[in-house]
Amino acid sequence: MTVHARPEPDPKHPGADLTALGAEIKASSERVHSAFREQLQRQDTNPDLIPVVLTAGQPIAVDRQGATSLSIGVLNPSDVVIYWGIGGARAEPDGRSIAQPARSLMVLPLRAQDLALGADPADLAAGDVVLQLMRFATVQPCMLGGVA
Repeated sequence: MTVHARPEPDPKHPGADLTALGAEIKASSERVHSAFREQLQRQDTNPDLIPVVLTAGQPIAVDRQGATSLSIGVLNPSDVVIYWGIGGARAEPDGRSIAQPARSLMVLPLRAQDLALGADPADLAAGDVVLQLMRFATVQPCMLGGVA
């Protein structure tokens, strides 16, 4: 039995190697399909819920999560204004931070890894504040709502 080598495609002819082109298109389509499927699965994922306690002795808490969240949210059921420190900003009233009103839920589409949450120590003199930090794997719309 004689085995014949496949002839080399002619580079001057645009249809010379349709088999290789078809394989490349198929591989590219499979990569796009896989990435899309992963994105859809993340959208159905609930956020990580992390309790954060602020006290008069420790008015700032830093959450050093390993993975970067694409959106973050905080449920603040207390009567205290909460400050978010993102990108090195201090989580305090005069620290160039984002202020979250008392008795509110706030979600921001911000990419955040290390997030500091804090309150004015004078506001914490009456008692501790327990917040719920939410870290989302997907981008969420900006939202601020009141909590009864």
